[in-house]
Amino acid sequence: MATCAGCGFDLRNAESVGSASDEQVNRQVAFELAARLGHTAVAAHSDLHSLAFFAGVRSIAQLLLVKRGVPAAMDVKNRAPVERISVTHRNELLTHVWSCLHRWPHDFIERCQSFKGPYTALISGREVQPWWIHSVADDHLRRGVPRLSSVEVTLIEKYVTQEMGKFTLPAARLLTGRDISGHWVQSFPELRPDDFKLLYDHLDRRIEASQGRNQCDLMRDKVMFLAARAMGLPQHKLVNWRVDTIRAAVALFTSIEPTKNLSRSTDDVDWWLGWYLSVVRQKYPDSTVSPWLFVYGRSRQMSESLVGSRFSGAVGAAGLKALFPSYRHWLYARLAG
Repeated sequence: MATCAGCGFDLRNAESVGSASDEQVNRQVAFELAARLGHTAVAAHSDLHSLAFFAGVRSIAQLLLVKRGVPAAMDVKNRAPVERISVTHRNELLTHVWSCLHRWPHDFIERCQSFKGPYTALISGREVQPWWIHSVADDHLRRGVPRLSSVEVTLIEKYVTQEMGKFTLPAARLLTGRDISGHWVQSFPELRPDDFKLLYDHLDRRIEASQGRNQCDLMRDKVMFLAARAMGLPQHKLVNWRVDTIRAAVALFTSIEPTKNLSRSTDDVDWWLGWYLSVVRQKYPDSTVSPWLFVYGRSRQMSESLVGSRFSGAVGAAGLKALFPSYRHWLYARLAG
């Protein structure tokens, strides 16, 4: 923020165009403290890493620019990067960003109410948003009908059956106002526990025959699939699962050979999560600084499409497409008996 993106000139040496207000001084002091100390506080986030903080500040600034949320944006080319706007406009923009942080997240949410599609504009600007930004966007800016959980679908099915004598999708829409056609699993075939074991066994054989990054990815996939099945986690919840939510809940194992414990019961989900966290995940570069539980490459957050692709590939390689034609079949298929 102190250097011109075009010529590299140190803007602190530029001629002053007026005295800064108290609010601008406070803002600059807060930014400099965050940069120097390596952490800062935003509302309930009392120990926010400075990299995550400034990444979030930039996301808010870019949103205000794209959505013409500040007067200066009217003079800036649409979707222009924050770093490419003039010093005067950048100063005004950061003042508005600072006002969004005063009563986080309330002032920010209120500011976004007048925007069209604020969630899409905010999220599309970066592949991965800092959690303190993403959590607010997902909870308060995502518009439209909320996602249905498997529990809600089951309750709707039971209620409709009780009221109508049998379940039909039109009856569900009539009685509840929700369309669950994309979630309903009544027509899925009933499966045996051994049917699920077929995929685990195939993954075990591939793990034994592989090495390096490919082996890590396969071990990650096995834990990811068995945890998703056991806990009913759709893809969007799976990819947003964070390390800090399970560290205290699972037993950590630090001296396990990666390919020597694959016969462990897949019902012991806590053990598998602990094994993955302490043995597999740490093999990914930069894993110590990534907040996400299931990662790929340089510990980047997996996308929903990547999870689907990995599942489809694993099922196809195992010849189990007839049993599990989709990730939802794996997640919600009922056990026979």
